Amino acid sequence: MEKAKNSRPLKHYLFRFLGDRFQHAFFRWTFRKNIRQGMVHFPVNHLSVTRLCFILPTTPFDALFHIDSIFALISRFKKAENTVICDYRVAPYFSKLPNIGAVWEFDGSEMYAGSRELENLCSLLGRESCALCFLLEKNPPLPLLVLAACTGAPIRAGFWSRQASPFVNVCVRPGEKATYIAEKNMLLARLFGAKHSQNNRWVVSKNSCEEVRYLLEEAGIKFSLSQVGIDATTIFYEFGEQWTERLLHTLVNEQHVPCYLYVPKNFSDERLLVWLKKKNIPIISNLSVPQTAALIEQSRIVVSGKSTLYQLANLLKKPSIGIFREAEKTLYCKPSSQSRGIAFDPRNADRALNELHSLLQAAA
Repeated sequence: MEKAKNSRPLKHYLFRFLGDRFQHAFFRWTFRKNIRQGMVHFPVNHLSVTRLCFILPTTPFDALFHIDSIFALISRFKKAENTVICDYRVAPYFSKLPNIGAVWEFDGSEMYAGSRELENLCSLLGRESCALCFLLEKNPPLPLLVLAACTGAPIRAGFWSRQASPFVNVCVRPGEKATYIAEKNMLLARLFGAKHSQNNRWVVSKNSCEEVRYLLEEAGIKFSLSQVGIDATTIFYEFGEQWTERLLHTLVNEQHVPCYLYVPKNFSDERLLVWLKKKNIPIISNLSVPQTAALIEQSRIVVSGKSTLYQLANLLKKPSIGIFREAEKTLYCKPSSQSRGIAFDPRNADRALNELHSLLQAAA
C-alpha cells in the first residue's frame, strides 16, 4: 500500500475538538461487533489458525526488536498466512525477511483519528479474515487500537495498558525479570506456545554486494573489509557535536582506524552534511536497505546507537557496538559474541571513548 500525503480532513479537527474520551468512545461504538468480548481458551489450537496479523510500533527502532517474536509466532502457526502492518520506514526490512507474507505500510505521521491513511488500512483489513491479531506496541495510540479492532479477529493479543481494553482482549504484562527489550517482547509469543527461532538471519544477496562495490568505486572510495562503519548522524544527534568531534578525531587521527561515515537515505540536514564533509572521512549515503545490509556485511564492525543500522547489524550477525544513554543500555543491548553496548554518561564522556577504543581493539 502506498503511503499517502494528504491534507488533514475536517473530521480530524472535529475529533481533536471533542477530545480523547470521545474518540475512544466513538471507535468502541463503531467497532462494537468486532470487539465483543468472548471467551478465549488456552492453549490455542495452532492448526485452526488460518491468518495472523502483526501490527508493529510506529518507531522503526522499536519495530525491529519484534522480529524474534514474529518469527517465533510464524514458526508456531506454520499453516497460517501472515500480514505485517508497519510504518513505511521499516517496511523494507520486513519485506526482505524469509517467511514474511504481505507487508502493508503506513505513514506514522498521517495516522490519526479521521485520517485517510487510517481509513484506507481499515478498509483493507475489513476485506481479510484474520484469526489472530498481535498488537505489538506497548503503549498503543488510538489508531493502532482501531486497526486491531478492524481485523475482527476473535483473539487480539497485546501488552497491557489502560487504553488497550476492549480493543485488545488478551494482554500480558512485561515483568521486571526480563530487562532486554527483545526478551520482554517474547513474552507475548510464549503465551501462545511459541519458542525463539534461530532462522531470522538476513542473508545478503550477491547482487547487493556487487552494487555497493560499484557505488563505492564510482565515488572514489577505497573500501576494505577492515573498515569500521560510524553511524555519524545518530551519534551526532544523540550525544552532540563536541563529543562526535572527539570520537572521530580519536579514531581517525590518533588511533588511525580506517572508517567511513554512514548517512541514511534521504537525509536532509544540510548543516550536518557540510560539517561531516569537513572531517575528510569517506561518507557513504543514499543506499537502499539491501545495499545498506551489503555495506554492513562487508565491514569489520559497525558503531551506532539507537538506530535501525544497529539493529540491521544484529540481524546480519555482524559485530556491532551500540552507544546508548545509561538508562537505555540494559534495555536495548544484550551483550553477545557480535554485539556490545556502551553506556554514555555526559558527566564522564571520556569513559565512553576509552571503552569504545578497547572494544575496537578486541574486535580487531
